[in-house]
Amino acid sequence: GGLVEVEQKFFIDEGCVERVGRVLESKGVKVMRDEYFDVAECVLTCQDYWLRVRDGLWELKKPIKHTAATGSVDTYLEITQEAQVAATLEPLLSLPAGTLSSA
Repeated sequence: GGLVEVEQKFFIDEGCVERVGRVLESKGVKVMRDEYFDVAECVLTCQDYWLRVRDGLWELKKPIKHTAATGSVDTYLEITQEAQVAATLEPLLSLPAGTLSSA
């Protein structure tokens, strides 16, 4: 199983930041430390897959195909179960099935 993550990045000017600050208040800051992994040839990154460790847990972000409905928004399936992460990575990295599975 996994969660669907939708991400859209955009630039705003300082005036927008000030206007938002007058209407909304901060509900806190959360700092995350992510460590990303790939092979030397960047096989995962070039296919828009992102393997990371966040808070000691492995996560694989698998891209979901863009449609007219999603437009330029980045949409990913977040895979957190070890067996599913391994099963997804093995063919991407041309590894025999079971190579990344824990025994």
